[in-house]
Amino acid sequence: VLDRADSALQLELAGTGVSLVQVAGRAEGLGMGDSLAAGIGEISRQGFDACTISLADMPWIADETRGAVIGALHDHPIVVPAWHGHWGHPVGFRAEFFAELGELAGDRGARVVLQRHAARCHVLAVPDRGVVTDVDTPADLQRRDDIQ
Repeated sequence: VLDRADSALQLELAGTGVSLVQVAGRAEGLGMGDSLAAGIGEISRQGFDACTISLADMPWIADETRGAVIGALHDHPIVVPAWHGHWGHPVGFRAEFFAELGELAGDRGARVVLQRHAARCHVLAVPDRGVVTDVDTPADLQRRDDIQ
C-alpha cells in the first residue's frame, strides 16, 4: 500500500510482480490504519477468505513461521505468533474481521481489533525471535546474527 504521491517507490516496484494499492495520503502521510484499511479493501474485493498482516520493518520472520500462522487460520479466526510469550507478527485474520480492519484509520493499527476479540485470538508459540524484532535504524540491521 503506497501513497499515490510516492512515485519514486512506485517506479522502483514496477515490474517486480508486487500488487500495489495506491491511496491518497493525508498531509502527514499515510498512517498504519489507513494502509491496513486500503490493503484489506483490496483483498476483500478479490474474495480472499483470510489474510496475514506483515510489517515491512520486520525482515527476519522465518518462512516456517508464516506457514504456521497461515496453517493455524484453518482452525482459528485470529492467529498471533508469540516468541517467549511476546505477541508478534505476522498476525492472521479470517475474512469475518475484514470489515473491522477496513475501518481503521490514522495511526491506529489492528491492535484495537485484537483487543476487541481477545477471546478469539489463538496465540501460536513459535521459536522465531523475528516475530518480535523490527528494524528502525540502519544500526538495527547489524543485529541479524543475533536474531537468526
